[in-house]
Order: sequence, then structure tokens, then C-alpha cells
Amino acid sequence: LDVTFADTEFFEAVPATADPLAPEFLRGNFAVVTALGPTASSPRGVAYWINIKDELYPDFQPGIDLYDPDIAFRLPHSLRDNIPFRWVPSFTCTEGNYRNNEGPYRIAAGFPLALSTGLATNATGKSGAEFAPNLHLVSAEKIVSTSTSTRDWCAGAGVVAYELSSLAPRELRSALWADATLVSPGETFTVAWEGSLAAGDLRSQKTGGRVTIADGGRMQLDASGANLCGLGAQQGDIVRLLGCAINADCAVDETCYLHPQAPVGVSGMCIPRDKVIEFSADCQSLLTSVRRYTIVDITDEGAVIAPRPRTLPETPLAGCTDTSQCEAIQEKVLSAREDAAGQARGTRARHAYACETDGPMGGSPRCIEVCDDQTACELGTTCERSPGQAMGRCLLGPMPPPKCIERLQRYELRAGEAFTVVSSVAGYRNRAVVDPGTKACVVDPQKSPLLVARFGRNEPPCADTGGTAISPNPCTLPPAVIDPADCTNVIGGFAEPVALTSGVCYRPTHAVRIRTPGVSFDVVDLSLPLDGFPGVRYSPIQFGYGFQVQVAGGGSPFIETAIQANLPSRLRRGLRGSLPWVIDSGSSPVAGGTRGQIIQLIGNASGGAAADVRLR
Repeated sequence: LDVTFADTEFFEAVPATADPLAPEFLRGNFAVVTALGPTASSPRGVAYWINIKDELYPDFQPGIDLYDPDIAFRLPHSLRDNIPFRWVPSFTCTEGNYRNNEGPYRIAAGFPLALSTGLATNATGKSGAEFAPNLHLVSAEKIVSTSTSTRDWCAGAGVVAYELSSLAPRELRSALWADATLVSPGETFTVAWEGSLAAGDLRSQKTGGRVTIADGGRMQLDASGANLCGLGAQQGDIVRLLGCAINADCAVDETCYLHPQAPVGVSGMCIPRDKVIEFSADCQSLLTSVRRYTIVDITDEGAVIAPRPRTLPETPLAGCTDTSQCEAIQEKVLSAREDAAGQARGTRARHAYACETDGPMGGSPRCIEVCDDQTACELGTTCERSPGQAMGRCLLGPMPPPKCIERLQRYELRAGEAFTVVSSVAGYRNRAVVDPGTKACVVDPQKSPLLVARFGRNEPPCADTGGTAISPNPCTLPPAVIDPADCTNVIGGFAEPVALTSGVCYRPTHAVRIRTPGVSFDVVDLSLPLDGFPGVRYSPIQFGYGFQVQVAGGGSPFIETAIQANLPSRLRRGLRGSLPWVIDSGSSPVAGGTRGQIIQLIGNASGGAAADVRLR
């Protein structure tokens, strides 16, 4: 906490009558800590409420029904929970009409939010569609126990809901919401294919990298002080040269130049003001490409990078077998999409591919786009042929003439062939540290295996899907076994529900679970079987595909920021067991304002005109 602590006082609260689980309703032993907050504006006083022994909560977890109070929110010596209506039952198969800072912990309304258009997901596509990855759906369950009965209000309703919904089965909620106090209301998780290694893309974007040509078809990125290990970058990830958007992004003797042949989405680059015509011609391949490169080696202050070839997005996950397979897969996929869109066969551009390995990217052979001249390549790539090669490769970023990159470069780091899971609060969690001897980025085995924010399509099998399992992380969920004669009967494994007019049916899916300190995610449809190609699995997504998940009803500490104390120097207990008083030694900056006051803490109403007692 970015505050300066002032004083602590302990007290016992014996209230009259109120909602027994409301944040401001106290019965038991508690503490209040005052502090000066981080804001520069006055008043800066805040007060933190601490649980010691909350008599309104059970000593042991009573159960895992939706409305069983979660004792994690009332643990001794923890900040008090500030979410109202958290355990108020409703007797319908609905989420309940709560705002993000109210009610049970769950996924917020309107989420997951797709970041890409034109792709079907489990929520929008029909059976047999080309599903893009999304959060797992489940058959809804809403068990509410009362003093006389226990009932599932969703039984037989045929309702499906996202797994992080309050309507998810209780055992699954217990496994996924490992500690809801560690996620905040409104906290957003962005799941993106080859996504940024920081929240909002800002921290992973750097200025001042020097790029030079090295031996063996490589380039050297020198980035002193960039803390690349702290970002979690690793071999196989992507360095993207950002270029510029406006002249203010460049040095005083440079201009932000956008090449007239640059396709939509490709930014300009900073080039000398007096050499625009020269650089426009000599650096055309760099100026018209998306400028993405593969990390071959990474240290805290630099990286060796290499040109990254464009690959067929539908390349089989296990790798291609030969060039004819790559071309057949392309034709199969594009023809099906043309048919679905009512287009004539051949409407969509075809490209030439070769089944080859790529040293910097590593792994199995891929369908790599090849060319004999620039016209054969996808927009945003450039055709380059190495000596002795019959065909060139379409590269996402070329090996440019040295003068094209001699100025300092703006660059960005992104995951390579993996999804990132980036929190708007915690950012990109990772376990990377700097090896003190080599300065290389290495994984710290002492850090929690929950500090992971990426997953690929080929993760190890999950050994345990319970709430206490933490490794392997991430992991692939077991494939579904569904009765071929009855799609409502899941014999075993992990299946995806499909809501039909007659009820809920199930289909198989390729899914991965990734666990974080507060909440876990199951992402489904990471790959699809390709009809007519036995054993081949692919995905229709491309660079930048993603979706967002926002949390509602997460952990929110009971902090009073409105006590209007300029310098809360002391805390004192009131008479006859009343709540504490804050002694404010500060002076109001307003003309004619107060010079010192005492304020009774009475919960959320302590500040402003709502305060019952304020002596000045």
C-alpha cells in the first residue's frame, strides 16, 4: 500500500440490528488503522478496517453452495470485505441484478468481450462452425439452501452460462475461484493470441532500442535499462518495430514517413528529413512490412532477433507433413469459407506454401509462405530469397539495409505462438529473473507456479482439476467422451455444452486451464478437427485475436477514504464500546477552515455531511 501509517486501535463491536453480512455491520473484535493516502490533494486521511474475530461468520467453511459465506472474506488480520449483498440468495435461474461492486464473485455482465470480429465462438456459432477460442460454457446450476430445503433453481431449465458465472456448478466455482479476495471488482483479464506482455500494451512498448545487423541472418537489439526479463520475454517471442504515428514520435531532424505502398495497419517510420526520397526507395521492404521478428536469444538488456516468416494460420498443430498437405489445407479452408459467405470459389487469395522448419521459431515443420517475387506475398510481408534457395520466403519483417535502422527504434515485445493473460491490475505475471552471471532471463523455481500469464495450444495434461492443484500450470484438460447415441450423456472428460430447444447437448473441445493466484480460466476451442484430414487439428485465429473477461463482486477492502481528515494522527476508543474516534491534527486548506477535529468512525458514512458526529 502506497500510504504512510499513523495509528491503530482495537475495539469490540456489539451492534443493534442490521443485515448480518453487510460490510459496515460489525459484531466481534476489530481494528482500525489510519494513514495518509498517496493523493496530493487534501484531505488525505484514510482508515482501514481489519478483521480480528468476526462473530457473524462461521469458524469453518459451511459448504460450497453459492450463498454459503466464504470465510476467506473474514479471515483474522485481513482487510474487511466491502462488497454488499454478497451472500443474499435469489430464487430464480438468473445472475441477479447486481452492479460490479455488489453480489457474489462472478464474471461481469456483457463479458467475455470479443476483441476480434467475424469469428464464431461457443456463444455465437452454431454446431459445426469454425469456433474461435473463448471462455468455457457450462450447464447452469443454482443451488440455494434454506432452513427447510435445498433446491437447484436451474434444474431442467436448459440454461448455459460461463464457468465464472454465479450460475456455474458449485464444485467448478470452488475449483476456479481459488481466492476471490485476490481479484478486484472491475479487474479485466485480456486473453490474446501473441498478445502484449503488459497491461494496456504500454509497459511492453519501449523507446531507445538500437538495432544493428549481426552475422548469420540475425539482428541485435541493444536496450540498456529496458528490463526485458521483468517483462517475461523469452526465446521464440516477438519483437515488433513500432515505427511512428506522428512527427512528435521522432527526433527533431526526422520526419514520420508513411510509405505510399504500406498496407492498412502498417505504421510509418522515422527517417531523416533531408533523405525522404532516398530512404523511401532503399528501405521500402521495411517501410511496407508489419516488422515482426523472432527472439533467438534474450537478456535483460538486449536480444538477438531474426526475420519471422508468415505461416499458414491453419497449419496443423502437430506440424505439417509435406507441401501438398499445406496447399490442400489452404484450399479446403478457403473454399469452405467462400461457400459459407456465398462467394465463388477462388474469390479469396491463395498463396504458395512449403512445409519447412524455421530455426528461430523452433518446433515442428510449418506451412511457410513462399514466393518468387513480391506479388506472391500477403500484404504486410516482403519476399526475400537466401542464396541457393529456389524460392524465397514471405517475411513479416525483412533484413533491411543498415542505414534503415541506424536511428533509435521504438519497439514492443509480444508472446510468440502463445496466448497471454494480462490483468488490468496485476499486469503480465511471470517468474522470470536475471541470471547475475550471464544477464540471461531465467525462470525462478522458488516463485509460485501460479505466476504464469501465457499458454500455448500444446500444454501437458492436467494431473488434477481440483481447486487445490497448482501444477502443471497451464495444462490441457482431458478430452470428452460422449455417448454417440445420446449427446446429453458425457461419459467422461471435458465437454462443451450447446443449448438446444430440447435441452442441453454436449460436444468435444480442446481446452486448456490456466491458474492465477485468484482465479483460473478454462479456454476452449483452441483447435478444431479439419474434415477430410484425419488427425489434423487447426485454428482459424490470427495474430491479435483475443477476448476480455471482467470480474464482478471480487475482493474489495473496506477502506474509508471519505473521513475528511487532513492529518489523522491518533485513534481513540469511544465510551461504552462505541466505535473509534479519529483525532485529526491537520488544518483545512480552505480559507476559514478548521484547525483540528475529531471524527467518529461509523462505517461508510464517516465522511462529509453524512457523518453523525464530527467535533471541531
